[in-house]
Amino acid sequence: DASKFYKPILPGKTFIVDIRLPDVGCGCNVNFYLVDMPAASEGKDKDYYCDAQCFDGLGCCAEFDMNEGNNAVQQITNHACTYDYPGHPDWACHKWGEPEVKVSPGEFAGGRGHTIDGNK
Repeated sequence: DASKFYKPILPGKTFIVDIRLPDVGCGCNVNFYLVDMPAASEGKDKDYYCDAQCFDGLGCCAEFDMNEGNNAVQQITNHACTYDYPGHPDWACHKWGEPEVKVSPGEFAGGRGHTIDGNK
């Protein structure tokens, strides 16, 4: 039921999320992302899910990846939906994301000596 979704108003607010990464090594990917749900229609799974990949039978909506990665690498990506992507006239949303921010090993990795210690 699309009327039962809670959409918090985030501009001007702060929220905190703890994600434990010490045991999430290379080859694994933990994601935390925000999407503009509910989708306009219930979709094939009848759950009103949507994201920027716009898969057949699922909804299509803006997506902001707050965390994609593991204990060695992190990425933050915006997937806007402007229907205007040169070279991809069939895209409603930017599937690859832009801008995308990747951290370098000096900034984020397991252990001391990095700006962010991925073991914590």
